[in-house]
Amino acid sequence: GRRSLQVGIINAPPRHSFSSAWQQFTVPSGATSVRIGFWYYPLSGDTSAGQQNVMLMDADKAYLETILRTASNAAKWTYYEYEITGRAGQTLWLYLGVKNVDEAEGSTGMYVDDVDIRACGPSLQAVQVRARLPLILKAGTSKNSIGATFGSSETPPPDEGTGENDEPVEPQVEPAVGDDLPERPVGISALPGRSPEQEAVHAMTLDSTRRRLITATDGWITVADSVTGRVFFRRELPADIHALAVDDASGSIHAVLPDLGELYVLNADGSLRERVSGLGRPADVFADRDRIYLSDVEQNHLYMLDPASYGIMLASEYPVAPHPLMLDSDGSRLYIGQLGEGKVLAVDTETLETVGEVTLGGLGYILDMALDAQHGVLYVAHMLSPRYGAISRIDTDQMVVTVTRWGDLEQPLVGADAISVDSERGTVILGVAEGYLTLDAETLAVQELTRLPRSAWNRTMTFDPLDSTLYVAGQSGQIWTAVLPAENERHHERRR
Repeated sequence: GRRSLQVGIINAPPRHSFSSAWQQFTVPSGATSVRIGFWYYPLSGDTSAGQQNVMLMDADKAYLETILRTASNAAKWTYYEYEITGRAGQTLWLYLGVKNVDEAEGSTGMYVDDVDIRACGPSLQAVQVRARLPLILKAGTSKNSIGATFGSSETPPPDEGTGENDEPVEPQVEPAVGDDLPERPVGISALPGRSPEQEAVHAMTLDSTRRRLITATDGWITVADSVTGRVFFRRELPADIHALAVDDASGSIHAVLPDLGELYVLNADGSLRERVSGLGRPADVFADRDRIYLSDVEQNHLYMLDPASYGIMLASEYPVAPHPLMLDSDGSRLYIGQLGEGKVLAVDTETLETVGEVTLGGLGYILDMALDAQHGVLYVAHMLSPRYGAISRIDTDQMVVTVTRWGDLEQPLVGADAISVDSERGTVILGVAEGYLTLDAETLAVQELTRLPRSAWNRTMTFDPLDSTLYVAGQSGQIWTAVLPAENERHHERRR
């Protein structure tokens, strides 16, 4: 840890900058894959503004894929490993970067240590080829950059975890760079790599850590880069997929197959990790490194599964179908819709005991939920009647509805079946039949309607808060992307 690389700003006020370090390496021609491993120690005084990135670039330093992206103040050493495929014989750059902005409430930085690559393939030696990466430091030659240095912080991170890379490394200077991603088109655009002839998307989720968009079409899972649309892999499963979840820590993908009563778990590379059967008619799933939560709408059960053995740790039965689910970001609470009763339950994730509930009006048919953990608010899309939809705002501390926007003749909210929330901009995005609406996060006042031919399947919309980008499944298999406009000024003033 004492000879680690620092990128970003430590013990100094934030200012707009992209601090970065680069290392070039060449993948052996016989390699089928390359594993990049490293220890990192993230620090941030404002995780809503700063960002830590590790990315793969081509020989010309153009973006290829994201290895790790986070906005973290974990302040501890964590080992991370990522596998690259399809790059045999290519010369690549490893990019380590931190973003800071002027208006942040604190600076963001990251230490990185013991970066190495391991090339794997049948034509290589039986022992994996291992290459130490002597990290290259970027000079601070721009007013918008901060130089990256080894061990120069006033308070370096503690010696933990590694202890290998103690020899001095002679840095090489690289020119300063600006933003590290391809510029996204202004307004609505189609994500490249998908043909309009593809079937409509049935389920969608985002692996924010790796910038991967995961979609399900009939019995196929497609995993693609959320920036370029490049497809990493497609995997066929034996039945239609109705829900997806990803474990951000490992990148493992969880797919629900209700017709078979099964849960399929795939590794981040698409290989099968586990197949779990006998789950009734599973409808929704949430996963993290500690537990998997799955709803069964046939037997009205909620299951807690062990992610190591995939055995059932706990089960809870309800009078009606428990659907949909929403897991709190700190893992302490799970929110459960009660189909037909129009209730939302809050349950303890350790015991599955109910710790709160709230009743919604209307038909009692809950279609989607989104959580703003930063402000303790749960947003719920539900049905007022067959002709009108509704969206409710729930205070999760008190478990009370603070405001509901009911559909009416002017704005019927028909097809209100998908919700995302941008907590920093104070905006809620509601998928409706005509496209999607943006609403004020406090009052639920409609701000704008964007017309799009959306998929008929509910919950086929997701939002990336770190990129401020919305992903919407189209009715003909397209994925529409939209960068949301600048922050809601009233919300911004309230936050500061």
